[in-house]
Amino acid sequence: MATLIVSVLFGSVIAYFATQNTERLSLNFWNYSVPGIPVYVVVVGGLLAGLLLSWVISLVNSIITAFTIRGKESTIKDYRKENAELTKKSINWNLKILDLWPRQMTLVTTNPCENFS
Repeated sequence: MATLIVSVLFGSVIAYFATQNTERLSLNFWNYSVPGIPVYVVVVGGLLAGLLLSWVISLVNSIITAFTIRGKESTIKDYRKENAELTKKSINWNLKILDLWPRQMTLVTTNPCENFS
């Protein structure tokens, strides 16, 4: 709704500007000349050209950002895979440690002096 209101207000301003600036002028660009163009056509044409240029720049920026994000997501996917592998290795090492723990406890709990008697 707000977009509609802003669009109507913007259109009203352009219409008012067009009714106030109906003088004709000659537009020259290099060797080309276009006579009899109203001032408002030149101004609105410049506005539209600026909007088009800013849209193209924004589009290029969005495409570059999308590729960057895609690359980051790929990197994150690789890191998650590596993290899962390291977690499995850690769990396996913990299980091996727990498997060896009772043997170490029996070695420690035996009396070391019994071997010398």
